[in-house]
Amino acid sequence: MLLGSLVALTLLFSVVSTVNPGYFAGLSAYADDEEKNDERSNQEDHNGANLVQTLGDHSEVAIKTGDHGAVLGVRVQGGDLQNGTHSFEFNCTSPLVSKNFANGLVVEGGQGEFREGLALANGTYSGCEFNVGNLSASFPSFTVQIIQDDGQEKEDQQNDSNNGQLNNKNDDQQNDVDDHVKEKRKEKSERIASTLTGSAIHERHRKAHAESPGEYAPSSSFTLTANGTAMNNGTKGDSEVNMHLAVWKSNRAIVLFDVLGGTVDVGNQSYKILIGYAVYSANHDAMKIASLAVDKDGNILKLKLHGSAIDEESKLPKDSGSVNLMFEGSTGAWNSKLGDWKLELEGTLTS
Repeated sequence: MLLGSLVALTLLFSVVSTVNPGYFAGLSAYADDEEKNDERSNQEDHNGANLVQTLGDHSEVAIKTGDHGAVLGVRVQGGDLQNGTHSFEFNCTSPLVSKNFANGLVVEGGQGEFREGLALANGTYSGCEFNVGNLSASFPSFTVQIIQDDGQEKEDQQNDSNNGQLNNKNDDQQNDVDDHVKEKRKEKSERIASTLTGSAIHERHRKAHAESPGEYAPSSSFTLTANGTAMNNGTKGDSEVNMHLAVWKSNRAIVLFDVLGGTVDVGNQSYKILIGYAVYSANHDAMKIASLAVDKDGNILKLKLHGSAIDEESKLPKDSGSVNLMFEGSTGAWNSKLGDWKLELEGTLTS
């Protein structure tokens, strides 16, 4: 189950486990064969939107969504950025997105343009920001819905019709496949649990020498202590989380942590935290944690926490200090929970 959980927590790999500083470079989602003179307004089309935000005094940054995905466009004018090559970042807090475009924008004569697909999966994105130099812009929530072409849709519909008579048989076969997959994941989890630790992953990150470490020094230590209640199908119990974290990379928008270890208690059951990651939004003072915990019998559970600062004026300390956080038990797609237990906790993140 550990590997299965790691696959389910795809952010663990797609955001923090890579040791390549260039990992956050953007990926082309599709060829840029659209007209370059798009209508520059926040208007809806048949399956998307064109969200245009002001950047500096004369420039703009836009996200256009459509049948083929989301595209990021930047137009620098009027000398808002100095001539030269600039790296920039695109980040979202829900779901977590962190893309670093190294040397992606060239400005000459006070002008420059960039356009590239963001390679975002289907879903609704919020808390998204763009940062380049001393310029930044925030976007309202937007939805990505990639639609296949008509030919593929018709083929899929025909396949669905042909397969309709076999649904019952296929359901039984699918259950067998699911059981087989679960068993394989369990076998792999036992191997991974004996070789993989949060400390080892952090050491890998530390040696990678993050290209843009930000204001929070790599390896800076933090401790999270939180207490509250846990609910599971009407059963209520006390809950406590003690977690050790270390910074491995940061920028102006987010701070990325490795989870080094800790414990989580629910009722009279105690779990050891093995591995995970955490993300703190410096602009929204919100935190997400995804980790894996094991009980004394070797059973693996996913621990997910989503919290925000209790005091809106509180900031994540850079040297020493603390910030008080509230972790909700039900926050949409990202609940605070341990397995089937929903958690409602108050705690302190201390540097």
